[in-house]
Amino acid sequence: MQYCPLCLAESTDAYYRIAWRVAFYTFCPKHLILMEDRCRHCGMAVAFHRIELGKYHQLDAPDLAVCWKCGLSLTDFNSQCVIS
Repeated sequence: MQYCPLCLAESTDAYYRIAWRVAFYTFCPKHLILMEDRCRHCGMAVAFHRIELGKYHQLDAPDLAVCWKCGLSLTDFNSQCVIS
């Protein structure tokens, strides 16, 4: 799953856009940065559907802007601009 870290960061309730599921998107048309598909901290592939695994006691909805593996933010911005 690809995502734009800036789009995730600017929304109050993080969500994965439908357009991000399309494989031919390589950059965010709004921010003109390359899309990410891995956590910048641990390198694990983004899998928003795995966030709740092993957390059966958690009653509130998980934050989709955090990595399912390490729990750190996916919104850290350090991407390349596609237009210079």
